[in-house]
Amino acid sequence: MSMLFAGKYDDSGMCGRFSLLAHQELLRERFEIDRFEYTPQPQYNISPEQKIAVILHGDDGSRVMMSMRWGLIPFWTENPDEPDYSPINVRAETIIEKRMFKYAFQKRRCLVPASGFYEWKGDPGSKTPYYFHLNERNLFSFPGIYEKWVSEDEQSRIYSVTFATTTPNQTVERVHTRMPVILAEGEEELWLDPEAKEADLLDILDPHPDEFMTSFEVSTYVNDPSNEGPLAIKPIDEIE
Repeated sequence: MSMLFAGKYDDSGMCGRFSLLAHQELLRERFEIDRFEYTPQPQYNISPEQKIAVILHGDDGSRVMMSMRWGLIPFWTENPDEPDYSPINVRAETIIEKRMFKYAFQKRRCLVPASGFYEWKGDPGSKTPYYFHLNERNLFSFPGIYEKWVSEDEQSRIYSVTFATTTPNQTVERVHTRMPVILAEGEEELWLDPEAKEADLLDILDPHPDEFMTSFEVSTYVNDPSNEGPLAIKPIDEIE
C-alpha cells in the first residue's frame, strides 16, 4: 500500500487500511448472517493486527460472523505474539503457489466485510491518502483466507486472516498499482462454498468493475492507526 506498512505485513500488494461502517442488523441483512459470535462497531480506520469481522460457513452450513486478527499467523509460527511474517494481503496471482496460503485457500475461505478502503499516492514522506468505495456506498466484501494457530498444549488458539489483492481498475490505478479484490454479491456464496472448484475461485479474483467505484482525497488524519472517527473518510475539500 504505502510506506506506512512494510516488513512482516508485506506480500507486495498491500491494502493496509479499510473501514466497516455498519451495525448488526444491516450486516445481518446484507450478508444473510445466521449467527453473530462477534458484533463489530462501526470503524473508520481499521489497521493491521486489530481484530476484524469475518464471515464463514459454520459446521452446519449457516453463515457465522466472528472476529479474527488481521495479519495471517502461519500455523508453524513459534511465537504468535511476535510473528516474523504476518501478511495482511495475499496476491491473487500466487495464492495457490505459496505454502503459507495454499491450504487456507483450499479449506479456510471467508468474507471480510467492508465499506471502503484507503490507498496512498506520491513519494515516500509526502504520500496523499485516498478513500475508495462503491458508488452507492453499499457494503461489500474482500475474499479472505484464514488460519488457526494452536499452542502445543492445545490450550490457546488464535484465528487470523488475510485477503486477496489484484491488478487495479482505472479508478484505483490513478493512485496505486494494486487493489483489494472486491467480490460481487453473487460471488460471495461461491467463495464460501467448501465444494467450489479451484478454477472457479481463481476466476473471481479479478479487479472490480471501474464504473461501480469512486474515490476522493482525504486528510493525513488516517495515517495514524490510533485515529478513529468520521474525519478519516471526510473529503479533503470539505475540511475547514
